Amino acid sequence: MSKPLPANTGEVFLSSNFTVARYRQLEDLKDRQGISEFVHQRFLERYLLPVKGDQCDTYASQEAKSGFTMMAICCLMIEALESFHQGWPNTRKKKGANIFNSFFSRYQEFSPLQGHGAQFYSHVRCGIMHQAETTDGWLIRRDQLLMVDTVAKIIDANIFVKNLEACLDHYCDELISADWDGLTWINFRAKMNAVIRNCRR
Repeated sequence: MSKPLPANTGEVFLSSNFTVARYRQLEDLKDRQGISEFVHQRFLERYLLPVKGDQCDTYASQEAKSGFTMMAICCLMIEALESFHQGWPNTRKKKGANIFNSFFSRYQEFSPLQGHGAQFYSHVRCGIMHQAETTDGWLIRRDQLLMVDTVAKIIDANIFVKNLEACLDHYCDELISADWDGLTWINFRAKMNAVIRNCRR
């Protein structure tokens, strides 16, 4: 059953258990643990569960999966995570490949793609998002031993999703341990203010 339309911005759900008002309460309390749980829930629900299945530790059946759909969702999630990390209100204004270069350089799980952010952006992200296909010979598979082979231009979507979930965990852990007045939280709050502004009707 769908939820009733919100009467005001405070009633808008940012994830299944967190409204704007609840987030603001956590922010007022400087509750890093509670906000970290909200971030984890929001990203898990919006990006990872649709390609993982109903259980957090059970990936969707091989027959039901689409590597292209998985990679499209992963690209959206990377841009969203990077926006939170950088404090950007959005990813417009020609940030393009810089988003992926920055993300891949920050997380060990994506070290094989370090230095390949521009290629990934042009031929995987933009190819899938704008043309519904990869370009320049890049392939999306789900049966490889490695996440990416940059020479053969092959990405394994299953491993990519698993690694991206690990990066979400790293970011949520960083929110818990970081200084409330430090750059991590300054940028996070700047992005959340933009998210909440977008909730206004």
